[in-house]
Amino acid sequence: MEAAEKLHAEKNLAGFEELLAGKFGIELRKPEELTNGIHSVSGDAQAVNKTDAALPDWVWPESRSHYPRADRRWIIYAITRVFAWHASEDNSDSGLRLECQLPESSLLNFLIDAGHLTVSNLKSAFKNEVRDVDDIDIVLGESIPQLLVQVEPTFEFLLAYLYSTKLGEVELLTSVRLIMQSLELIQDPTKMAPKLLTFSSHELPTNGEDGEAGEYGEIGMELDRLEQEIQVTESYLGDQSSTRAKGLSVAFGKLGSCPPILTIRFLRQHYKPEEILSLIYVLRMELVKDGWTTRYLDTTRLDEAEDLEPPPDGSIRLIADLLCRCIDSVGPGGWLINDAIISAGTGDHFDGADFLASLKLEVSAALEGVQEAVFLRGIISEAARFGSSALAVTAYKPRKAGENKSLVSRDLKTRELKPIHSAESAMLPLGMKANNKISAEKIYSNGEVVTRSKREVGSHISKKVQAYSLERIVI
Repeated sequence: MEAAEKLHAEKNLAGFEELLAGKFGIELRKPEELTNGIHSVSGDAQAVNKTDAALPDWVWPESRSHYPRADRRWIIYAITRVFAWHASEDNSDSGLRLECQLPESSLLNFLIDAGHLTVSNLKSAFKNEVRDVDDIDIVLGESIPQLLVQVEPTFEFLLAYLYSTKLGEVELLTSVRLIMQSLELIQDPTKMAPKLLTFSSHELPTNGEDGEAGEYGEIGMELDRLEQEIQVTESYLGDQSSTRAKGLSVAFGKLGSCPPILTIRFLRQHYKPEEILSLIYVLRMELVKDGWTTRYLDTTRLDEAEDLEPPPDGSIRLIADLLCRCIDSVGPGGWLINDAIISAGTGDHFDGADFLASLKLEVSAALEGVQEAVFLRGIISEAARFGSSALAVTAYKPRKAGENKSLVSRDLKTRELKPIHSAESAMLPLGMKANNKISAEKIYSNGEVVTRSKREVGSHISKKVQAYSLERIVI
């Protein structure tokens, strides 16, 4: 490391990066040579001094998994040269105790993209400086995403950091808050957006069929209002090319694997009530954006975006889990305090009961769709299983006397299965189960083939039916 220290002390960044690239197993792209024998960088610029020399161009692998294994000692050394730790926030220009010294260096890109920018590595790099800092894991976990956003306001570094690094709940929730702030989704509690779905018992008729029809009509109107309210935010979240939308998706996916207790604890200690409500609002929009609350016969959104990819099957479970954590983090006391703040600020009757009632309507709509999908999957799977069993039964060919068993088995393997076109095959049995057909012939021990009588066939059929049977029906 003496050679690297010497280059860094001389401020020869080109030589410093070239040396570390070799230590990390990264190839460098050679500068293009012009016809006059001079490189693409002008000779006058190279002759000024070594500080102004062009930085080497690193050749990045096609996938993050293709990065070669690097010595951790060099990783820690690189972190100490790219970043700096200040004893207090007042000594830093950025307002953070962690500061980036080489924001335009390829070394920073390598540390982010290769997944080396973890809290444990930073603690090892600045072990003497952070020894007396309380809750250093939380301090570093909050500082890293904020610093990456300051260095790269387009959130490209933050997205690569979320993709490549093994993160905890502190880094993930801090990244989510930064993205929400950039999208202006965190609002003042006294100016919160109106509830997505309103539900009041006195607004709906309560007698007979008119009451039921009015209730469904009110829910339908509120769902339409919900879709109108999320159009502005959906322009950010629905765009698959948006860096911030991808960052939210990656952060939510990794946050689901974090322990719920630690997630709830961090939300209670470091999130403001309006930030938690805004996070719930974003999760509700994700629920609508993925189509989990869309009506079954509504094809409007599908016609508008034909190339829209369907959400993964596990997204509904992830969103529900995160919603539960957010609601638990607020707690009963938090809902009551928030009601008092909002009522004192605006005078509107927007309380926690209305908020939870509207959330309940959305979750009920999503749950109804999931139950219908599970029911249809059970019916289709049973029908497909019956078809496979029926084809296997019709393809069965009894072995004749004197026929070689190996030839029969080989013939069964090569036999082409043809579909059944009889009238009886169109009707599925009540139990959705295809019984094995009783052979019309039987073979004695001496090899004689005898035709079974109808009485004998009926006896075999009756023996197959048990007096009491228990079958499992999967729905």
